[in-house]
Amino acid sequence: MSFFDAPPDAAAVQEMQHAAQAWQQSVDQEIAALLGGDKQRAWREYQSTLGVRHEVKQLRDSLASSGAPLRDDQVKPLQRALAEAQQQQMQEWSRNPPRTQLTLAKVNGGDMPSVAARLDAQEEYLQRQSEHQQRVRDSLASILTPEQLKYYEEQQDMQLKLQQAQLRIMRAQGEAEARGEIPPTPANEVILTQGVAVSSN
Repeated sequence: MSFFDAPPDAAAVQEMQHAAQAWQQSVDQEIAALLGGDKQRAWREYQSTLGVRHEVKQLRDSLASSGAPLRDDQVKPLQRALAEAQQQQMQEWSRNPPRTQLTLAKVNGGDMPSVAARLDAQEEYLQRQSEHQQRVRDSLASILTPEQLKYYEEQQDMQLKLQQAQLRIMRAQGEAEARGEIPPTPANEVILTQGVAVSSN
């Protein structure tokens, strides 16, 4: 919680990460001893798809209320397709991290990038996220009906447009500050990265 009061110390962050890794290894060992190899792998797969299964449940509820419900035989293929797309995105971003990740790393390390640099990073993230969403849609075309796919696309587009509108507002505010038309943003400015608000101090 002290991260919200002052820039986090890089050594403290690293220590916390090591502690988390050690805790996870301990948990994995206990699970392996309790379940055995095969069941442990099944458990890991279950844990790794929690987010995807939650996303599918939300989509299933939304489609049901829209009049184009998912069939039972669509659920597991949809989960697999979304999980594969998520894994591909993580691998891609591991090879070529978005500047939002680098910007956030600088903030956590105490080196504060300029407002313009942070906004440029966020704009790059939204562009890459839009490309990712298009690839996801392509992979779901063989699973969802045209009506279901249209609804999914509309929801994705709406979310992206909201983020783009928010970014435009933030950029206009930054430009107005640069011209001296409005007071500078306080030190506890909020950075938006990957759809998450992150305090800059």
